[in-house]
Amino acid sequence: RGKAIIAIEPEDCGSLQAVGVEQPIELIAENAFSTTTDERAILPLKAETENFQKQLISRVLKEEQGNWAAAARRLSTDRANLNRIAKRLNIKVVKSVV
Repeated sequence: RGKAIIAIEPEDCGSLQAVGVEQPIELIAENAFSTTTDERAILPLKAETENFQKQLISRVLKEEQGNWAAAARRLSTDRANLNRIAKRLNIKVVKSVV
């Protein structure tokens, strides 16, 4: 049959203390992404996301020597979608004949 449910109340824990915890979780979450005391310096999520995408796509395209298909494979997307994203982010690959 069913077993009894045991409830543990805070007073049952006595003087237990967390080991290895240096600051409360709330404080860690507040400081997780704050690198400056000037809150105005933090960009909106959309701008930060676009900056990240632009840097990542540019780096991968450079590593793949401007090969869109190879870059798309590395980024787990298709070439057409990568081209659309790059166009929106104003990323261009200039190839020259040597």
